[in-house]
Amino acid sequence: MLNDLNNSRRNRTDLRATTQEAKNFVRDLFSTYLAFRDHKQKRRLTEEQQFAFREHIEMVICDLLAAWHADPERFIGYSRGKRNFIKGGSYWSYKRNKSIPARAILFEIIEFLDALDLLENHIAAAGAGEFSSRMRASARLSDEFSNSNLNSFHLGNDPEYEVIVVKDEAKKIIPLEDAKGRKRCFDPTFPVGL
Repeated sequence: MLNDLNNSRRNRTDLRATTQEAKNFVRDLFSTYLAFRDHKQKRRLTEEQQFAFREHIEMVICDLLAAWHADPERFIGYSRGKRNFIKGGSYWSYKRNKSIPARAILFEIIEFLDALDLLENHIAAAGAGEFSSRMRASARLSDEFSNSNLNSFHLGNDPEYEVIVVKDEAKKIIPLEDAKGRKRCFDPTFPVGL
């Protein structure tokens, strides 16, 4: 099933590192990100911005770890279109009244991980096509996970983060209670690797 974009699941924004080993992995990667920013001569982040970027690194890395542990060949589908990040979009958090994840930060983190060859990223053409964009852990990140003895048992669901809104084939929102049996529905009670 190598490079089969159908072998995928929707990205998860609710996963967080729960063990010290996983938290250290995220911390070290965030330090690498800050050095990467310095090397690119980008402006320094404020304390609030640092928190947001670290949070997004944790969100993406934990999602990649969960998918990799369940199936190393599995891709994670994610949306890039602006409409997904505005009120009513699939990433809109009504609880926080903002997009989770933040579009610009998410893309910068994905670009950073791609530049370090830590993920395999396939960007879909703009518009409603057959596939959304897809990413998965690269061989290098897989080795890092293995060498650090990390797996989905180092992760947990953060109840402060809402699940991604599920939409049908016509892109209409499906209420969670009607979506339970659907393949792409995520609920905080679902196992981390799904």
